[in-house]
Amino acid sequence: MEYKTEQRRIIYGFFEENKQRAFSARGVYEHVKSRGVSMSAIYRNIAAMVKEGTLRKTVEDKEATYQLVGCEHNCNKLHLTCVLCGKTEHVSPEAAARVRVSVDEADGFQLDSIKTVLYGTCRDCRIKAKE
Repeated sequence: MEYKTEQRRIIYGFFEENKQRAFSARGVYEHVKSRGVSMSAIYRNIAAMVKEGTLRKTVEDKEATYQLVGCEHNCNKLHLTCVLCGKTEHVSPEAAARVRVSVDEADGFQLDSIKTVLYGTCRDCRIKAKE
């Protein structure tokens, strides 16, 4: 994939280094501002990357978050995103198949695996909360 600007390379690199997490535009900015990337450049580049399919956009509680799309991490998999730490993981293939079949049989609705995100609290955050 060819990137047109150094700012785009920096933003893409940030998402590449953080494949398992989703970030708001402000969160991306906080991580890359020291490298000379402006907030307007974040918005402009994220919008372009969503349009071209490089990033997946998810909206929860009126806040958009973005995560890198790549088959090794996102194709045909249901996603679990922790509402506390932002980490995204995959539902096991067996459990994902059961969810897809159950939803289809019960409601006649076919899930789009690439865009399906289930929100909750990950094991690590639950353990930290108990300590």
